[in-house]
Amino acid sequence: MKRALAISGFDPTGGAGILLDIKVFSRFEVYGYGVITAYTVQTPRDVLEIKPQDASTFRKALQTLLYHLSPNAVKIGMLASSELVNETAMLIKRFSLKNIVLDPILKSKNGYPLITDEGIKEMIYRLFPLVALVMPNADEISTFTGMEVKNIENARIAVREFYKSFKVPVLLKGGHLDGEPVDIFYDGNNLLEFGGKRKRNSPHGTGCLLSAACTAILAKGTKLDDAIAGAKKFTAMIIKSAGNEPLLPL
Repeated sequence: MKRALAISGFDPTGGAGILLDIKVFSRFEVYGYGVITAYTVQTPRDVLEIKPQDASTFRKALQTLLYHLSPNAVKIGMLASSELVNETAMLIKRFSLKNIVLDPILKSKNGYPLITDEGIKEMIYRLFPLVALVMPNADEISTFTGMEVKNIENARIAVREFYKSFKVPVLLKGGHLDGEPVDIFYDGNNLLEFGGKRKRNSPHGTGCLLSAACTAILAKGTKLDDAIAGAKKFTAMIIKSAGNEPLLPL
């Protein structure tokens, strides 16, 4: 059986973070396991407090797992602190991990910061060079590029600027753009757009859902652009089936 490793925060609602990652991996018949980076106090809508995992405990937990269970793909979500970013990067290199999807979670929907400013700098410097795909939303890619990204025209420029700066494939999640949501992929050669329909009262955790699905499909040996396309279809199906519920039906 193929394996996917989640390095993510703990959302007690189960709507995002490591609990959602594992549920998504299971839907793709990929064995899911993981290490918690931070504990949160939250509702399905708002994050109220976070407590980053102790860096030494995190390192021991992840290192022990990797000695015994090598993953076919890795999803990295909330990292919370520069110490956890650095520990993650160090172990990625030590164990030569591949097929890494980074969902660079910087803040919650209600604006609560989910990583320190120093952590953001370390993420760019230490993690970006090690991953197969970075999946920022419009606000996050604005932070990384210094560009204001509000519409599809801005977004097309931003993904090119992101790749030019960091030399890593990027999928811009378009839920925060004006108009209908369009996700944009760019890998230095190909620019692909994945359209969708905007849903009122979108459920909690849709970004985590997409990145976890992409990771699971990569774990099966699928090439990157096909993994993204498959993850988009799966995500659209799950969001549609959620109806008006605040949590995804997984």
